[in-house]
Amino acid sequence: MKEFSRGRRLAVGAVAATILWLAAGGASHAAPAIETDAYRNIVRLDLGACVAAMDRLTERLAAGDVAGAKQAWIEARRGWTRSEAVTEVFFSYQDETLDTWPDPPYGFHVIEARLFGDGDIAAALDEARHLHATTEQLAGMLKVVSFDAQGLLDGEVGAGNDGGAESRISGTAIYDLQNNVDGVRTLYGAVFKRPLAAADPALAEAIAGQIVALGRVLRHDNFPAVDRAALLAESDRLAALFTQAAGPLGLAPPTRGD
Repeated sequence: MKEFSRGRRLAVGAVAATILWLAAGGASHAAPAIETDAYRNIVRLDLGACVAAMDRLTERLAAGDVAGAKQAWIEARRGWTRSEAVTEVFFSYQDETLDTWPDPPYGFHVIEARLFGDGDIAAALDEARHLHATTEQLAGMLKVVSFDAQGLLDGEVGAGNDGGAESRISGTAIYDLQNNVDGVRTLYGAVFKRPLAAADPALAEAIAGQIVALGRVLRHDNFPAVDRAALLAESDRLAALFTQAAGPLGLAPPTRGD
């Protein structure tokens, strides 16, 4: 999720969490071990699926198959938006190149405007080839880059969307949001839930429940049907809980924000 009140989400509960963290002497030396390798493999699969979809996108565009190209674009977005909590923190250059918003000079949303908007297939194909090369580069970097728990927590809290404006031309903003939440759920389950449950079982369950609550708000087929006030409220609650979890996890409170 690109913006979705990222600074606002970080602000909710951040001051209180920082005070508690400092009162406890900062990150605990007895903090639970946090493993990230399994999650890196999940991201590799998601971004690998994104690359495969980009293959189909360029192929379908070259063949003049607009319907097939649109479907491939949507499939490429799924692998990408499930991984944004990682890409924004660990691969900021590629993230900016692939998913600039608003007024994108390149990336996913330039292709979207050509493919779903003005129908300039030649321009969409040129951009798709560039995008494909960048996604391949990113997928290759995952073979050598490791994730640290602090960066993943920062990304977990910072993951957000612009409230539905992104992907509006294709009418797929709801998919972006749903995939974002699915990515947050996956990251939490693979990295943070087990160590947090050992340190603070009640908080671990509260976060799991809040992810479900956020997902429930997005159970629609289109973004206009979403209760935006509820979406903001549930998102803020989840950000506050993740910020609260920093202390029990032996991490610093997330500090990212716009």
